[in-house]
This record gives sequence, C-alpha cells and structure tokens, in this order.
Amino acid sequence: MWLAKQGAELLGFAYYSQFRAGVGYAHSMEHTIYVADAAAGRGLGQQFLAQVETHAHATGAHVMIAGVLAANAAGFAFHIRCGYAEVARRPEVGFKFGQWFDLVLMQKFL
Repeated sequence: MWLAKQGAELLGFAYYSQFRAGVGYAHSMEHTIYVADAAAGRGLGQQFLAQVETHAHATGAHVMIAGVLAANAAGFAFHIRCGYAEVARRPEVGFKFGQWFDLVLMQKFL
C-alpha cells in the first residue's frame, strides 16, 4: 500500500491485489486508488498508478484491472488517459448512498 500525507492529513492511498482468487488469475491484478478532494489535480493519482503498475509488473503481473463506477466520469477519463480500455459493464452491482451503480471494468496490459 502506498500513502500520501501532508502532516497528519491523508491525501490519498493506493494498493492492488489479485483480481480473483485462484491460480488461473495469479497474473491479473486490480487496483484501488483514492485521492482526497483537497489533493485533486496535483498528479497524485498518476503517481500512485505508476507505482502500482511498476510494482505489479516487477512481480509478474500481466494485466491491471480498474473497476470504475459508470457515474464517475473523471475516474473513467483518468483511466483512458493512462492507457486503460473499457472491457465490460456490470449493471447495478455497486450500492452506495442508497443508490445502485453500474461498474465499468477497464484493463491495461502491463
């Protein structure tokens, strides 16, 4: 896990793990990146993603997957800029704030 802090304030974090359990998915990873609103637009997300991808590739990962809420246009655009492509949409598999969300799966070969 990677963290970015300013003093005691958490600006963001990133980590990755195997996409699904089982030997067949041993080289497919999924990342999570969070950047606080106060830190948005400073390039922190790109730094996190570069660290995640570099580390994953060095440990044998072949594919990195991102799960982005379809309603998150900024997250979708970010991943497109970073070389990810949409590979699937899963209708109403996420539930937050009393509402169902579609999930967009995006993928990049490392």
